[in-house]
Amino acid sequence: MKLKNTSRLLNKIGDDYAHFVCANIDDSASSPKYYGFTSLERIYLIMKEVSSSGVYTYTFYKMPSTKTISNYSTDWTNRASLSYQRYDLEVS
Repeated sequence: MKLKNTSRLLNKIGDDYAHFVCANIDDSASSPKYYGFTSLERIYLIMKEVSSSGVYTYTFYKMPSTKTISNYSTDWTNRASLSYQRYDLEVS
């Protein structure tokens, strides 16, 4: 497994996600790849990276307010079936 500097990637998209740390990486396929992040605030998000002809697209699944950090393991297991959104289209 090739370890990437995912914290720098998240810092590039905005300070909102700067406090997350990488908990899981699934780079077993060439595309998509998944990165799971958790925070000390007990929230999580999962990032999906899709590459096509050298162009990378990043979308996010942010923990809904109806869930808790204890749901992270289940959501990570089901990451391929979650609904992801672009950072700039995220609904608060």
